Amino acid sequence: MSFEYRIIEYNTKALPELWKDNWILSTIHDNKMFFYREVKRVVAKNAITETPDFQNWYDLYPKHKSRQQALKEWWRLNPEEIELAKQFLPLHIQYWKSKYGRVMKKWKEAIKDLTYVPYPSTWLSAKWWNDEIEIEGKTKDDMIREKEMIEKRRQEEIERRKEEEKEREEAEEISLIIRRLKEQGKYRELENEARQKAPVWSLQFTIDFIARSLVWKDPKKYRNLLSY
Repeated sequence: MSFEYRIIEYNTKALPELWKDNWILSTIHDNKMFFYREVKRVVAKNAITETPDFQNWYDLYPKHKSRQQALKEWWRLNPEEIELAKQFLPLHIQYWKSKYGRVMKKWKEAIKDLTYVPYPSTWLSAKWWNDEIEIEGKTKDDMIREKEMIEKRRQEEIERRKEEEKEREEAEEISLIIRRLKEQGKYRELENEARQKAPVWSLQFTIDFIARSLVWKDPKKYRNLLSY
């Protein structure tokens, strides 16, 4: 199986024609779209080019040997395999460190030894991401689940911070609306509405709290009372 490749400037209007000719969108970077399609011929050496995905992957790979051969093997991968190569390389690097770090005094010395780490082209062509590895008693599946859990927690923390930021912005808006109502002498209307919902003989603190709650529930209603 081999592929041919095409890079064009970002243009969504061109997609229908490209899809019609069996071109598949691989990635979008720097306002350029990278396409590939399967062909029955061998891709010419000058027909392939480095994509940002390959550059990032190759930079991460600990052994920089036979870059052009690695690039050739990269272009033979389909998009799903490219994603697997990107996903599992960090795990294999961790595995190499765990396995050969005990042999060498320093991991950098282990990297220099060509015996321990395969050429990047070999890793790609052999699809090493399918190999079962074990790091300090953890299998590849264990590490994948652990990574997914870490990512899940990271996303939950991001969402929590977004929610806190949203609540903070809403609180600031409510305070601004109430301050502007007082400045424009229109707070009395809101205060009277709050008194109707407050218990008899409520303190001013309770009235103000209820007033704030009313604005919180419908800020648009009270924002319309303001004069700009």
